[in-house]
Amino acid sequence: MDHRDVASIAQGIAEALPGSVDPATVETNMVFVDTAPFASDTIVRAMAAEGVQVGGFSPTRIRAVTSKEVDRAGIDRAIAAFTRAVK
Repeated sequence: MDHRDVASIAQGIAEALPGSVDPATVETNMVFVDTAPFASDTIVRAMAAEGVQVGGFSPTRIRAVTSKEVDRAGIDRAIAAFTRAVK
């Protein structure tokens, strides 16, 4: 895992939906995102339709996980998919 990738996805998500995640608090390869006012299942489905898998964690929270198999293009694709899902 590359901590820069985790920071990038957290920052991209925070920019797309302000208040959804504080990038400074992300310390592992998991990013927990508050999706309110959007339902998490709506975000999960929208991102899955673009080939990006995230997990619903609660009615208004999702979890995104990075790994060494996710390259920079995958990180960018995830950020773009999330951004479209909340617009």
